[in-house]
Amino acid sequence: MNRGICPCTALTLTRDNAGTLEACLRSGLFCAEHVILDGGSVDGTVSLAEKYGCRVVPQDRNFLNTEGRIMDYGNIRNQGIKEATYPWVMITDSDEYLDKESIKVMERIVEEESPGAYDVNRLYTYRGHVIKYASTYPNRQIRFFHKDAITKFIKIVHERPELRPGISVKILPGIQYVPLTPLPDLKQKFRRYLPLEAKLVGGEGWMNWFWLVFDKNLRLAVRFFRIIRDRLLHRWRDCLPLRYEFLYFWYAWAILWYTCPLVFKKKS
Repeated sequence: MNRGICPCTALTLTRDNAGTLEACLRSGLFCAEHVILDGGSVDGTVSLAEKYGCRVVPQDRNFLNTEGRIMDYGNIRNQGIKEATYPWVMITDSDEYLDKESIKVMERIVEEESPGAYDVNRLYTYRGHVIKYASTYPNRQIRFFHKDAITKFIKIVHERPELRPGISVKILPGIQYVPLTPLPDLKQKFRRYLPLEAKLVGGEGWMNWFWLVFDKNLRLAVRFFRIIRDRLLHRWRDCLPLRYEFLYFWYAWAILWYTCPLVFKKKS
């Protein structure tokens, strides 16, 4: 599979993602390099990545647990940044893919612009249908940046790049599509995230926990209003399915349970 010539590195984390990976790899072909940080796949992920001319690198075991699962996403991303040959980096998860507009804009930016960082607009898809309305929208993440625009990735979960002084984030035109993970698999992934979330924000005392309770429930109240509004104004098939919306509510409340000082102390 011939790669493009855009001097940019695509970066993807994988672990047994052969079933969803091909769209991601095809979307990243415009990049001259695609680095796959693999967590020990046994399902054909590696051979598929090699078919698309990707460079496969094992994930650093210092940041994995005894089961080989990532326990520090920020430092795994930093490992990928070090592996990247080119100064511009495009982050994409193993099931995500870009539209043509995003690709054209990225190619132009790499060619013409000075170091910077860009938020990418992300939309869910469900069974091939684009989800236009969700309580989590706008869903933007810094997924395209120059190495000189960031210092490193921070946080062990829900990681993000730390920007260098003077760098402001711009919004990239176009869309990155995010197919919805089957509900049982998504809930299982959330369960794996919970201990990491607790480690990140737990153990800071009752006052901080009460503030976290207030903040999360306020955000959930706003999201609940959006869910009702969207279903009153738009077709339900264009909205994020309710079972997914409420799974995100469950996850927020599960974080509060895990970070409660009494529970956190017992689990520590």
